Amino acid sequence: MKIAVPAAAGALVVLTGCADPDGDEPAGVSPDEQLYETVATVLESPEHGPQLCHAVAHSLPPQCSGPDVVGWDWDAVTSESAEGVTWGDYYLVGSWDGESFHLAESARAPEPEELAQFFDTDEPRFDTPCEEPAGGWEPDDPETTTDETLNEALELARNDPEYAGSWVDQSVADDADTDELGLGNDPTELVLNVQFTEDLPEKEQELRTVWGGALCVTGAAHTEQELLSVQEQLHEDLPEINSSRVDTMTNALIAEVFVVTPELQAELDEQYGPGTVVLEGLLQPR
Repeated sequence: MKIAVPAAAGALVVLTGCADPDGDEPAGVSPDEQLYETVATVLESPEHGPQLCHAVAHSLPPQCSGPDVVGWDWDAVTSESAEGVTWGDYYLVGSWDGESFHLAESARAPEPEELAQFFDTDEPRFDTPCEEPAGGWEPDDPETTTDETLNEALELARNDPEYAGSWVDQSVADDADTDELGLGNDPTELVLNVQFTEDLPEKEQELRTVWGGALCVTGAAHTEQELLSVQEQLHEDLPEINSSRVDTMTNALIAEVFVVTPELQAELDEQYGPGTVVLEGLLQPR
């Protein structure tokens, strides 16, 4: 989920409200209830009251949907408004009854460490799991280490029934001079990583018929198609799944729910196998 909402040129954006440091805490949460925290967008439109967004369409005004936020007070926070829609991004603490989020503390702007906690701001890394050869990652055949042969190898891999995923490790891009040297997209300066579920030596030989660059072929438990089928089935069976994605690096389906419960994770482990579906919660236990 992205929470930054850009303002379109010429559109009216009004900042309203100020946080009241001496304001009363929201009521309605008993002391023994489990509290959860998150950083998220809260949005109210003419169609609905304040709702906790799990995904935001970056229009102006933004659009989203989610569970109702009970105990919300726009006068206690800083917000933006346009065309009858009011919204803002906040650090929230409250309880969850399975359908609604009950605010337990006054909402406020998130601190940098809270943004880092709930949103991975680091660039994703696509490392190579194979051991680096003694001479380093060098092409076997520079003449067949081109953009064209890279695409041919990827197409060959993806058409294989045992294909589980692929990525390119541009480890040279970690060097400070990469951009200046123009090596970031040089096929001779990358490692092609491909995963299959079976017959790894045979798959590597097949890829070597077209690709002469650095290559790492590793095993995986599930084909990409298997994970895509699980994804489709999951959304049919469990309406509480907000979103999901296939994570090639871990060979798993990552599914977002509002609250992760041990019971639901155990149910998915039993149905699909441990580690096949990994739940992530928008709301984290406090």
